[in-house]
Amino acid sequence: MKRPSVAMMQPTFLPWTGYFALLAAADVFVFLDDFQFCRRSFHHRNRLLLPDGTVTWITLPVAHGGRVPLREARPLLDETFRRRFLETLHHAWARCAHRDGALALVEPWIRRDWENLAAMNAALVREIAARLGFSPRFVESSSLGSAGRRSARIADLLRRLGAGSYLAARGSLGYMVEDGVFPLPDVETYFQRYEPAPYPQLPGRPFVPYLSVLDPLARHGADATREIVLAGAGPFEPWDEAVAGMAPGGRP
Repeated sequence: MKRPSVAMMQPTFLPWTGYFALLAAADVFVFLDDFQFCRRSFHHRNRLLLPDGTVTWITLPVAHGGRVPLREARPLLDETFRRRFLETLHHAWARCAHRDGALALVEPWIRRDWENLAAMNAALVREIAARLGFSPRFVESSSLGSAGRRSARIADLLRRLGAGSYLAARGSLGYMVEDGVFPLPDVETYFQRYEPAPYPQLPGRPFVPYLSVLDPLARHGADATREIVLAGAGPFEPWDEAVAGMAPGGRP
């Protein structure tokens, strides 16, 4: 794999373990902060496991008008939301051994005033990454400038960064093949293989995957969460192998 390796993701709200596995594998991680905000997406909502085994959505209210980039979407952080948010976390983590450490990470973040959703989400990602010992060079796409749309825009960002390899999320394979921009002659492309590694959650209940990374942090602490994140990561799949493995109809 040629260096530097670059991964890119939109800054999401309370991301899952796979987000941090991708981040951990990269030399450079780009927050796509000038990509479009989507309502009712992981841009501003995520899932938490409650003590009775049910899963609840926690959603950050966002003010925006029409189609705007993440860095122009404004979080609506009033005291009512902050109180309810923290009450939900206290309830969800009531029996978690590392609850206090997780709350000490999240509470100052949610109590700050943020100008936009991208900055808010990226700040927590950076804090969690540091807590887990992951340290790529973080860059905002808005600081680089970029041209084109979808795959063409990703290719432009990679070249502006002098990337040797692109570490892509598996879900992007379909549209990248459809767009016909990749593979690039000067940047190797690989796709993430990730399956959430089970870890103890609630006694006597089945493991619930795809939760926020805050779940293992509150239950098991930073050191164990780092291992949980990395345990789900498989070898990155080269472009040719990923395309050859696509199902009929072009689906990954």
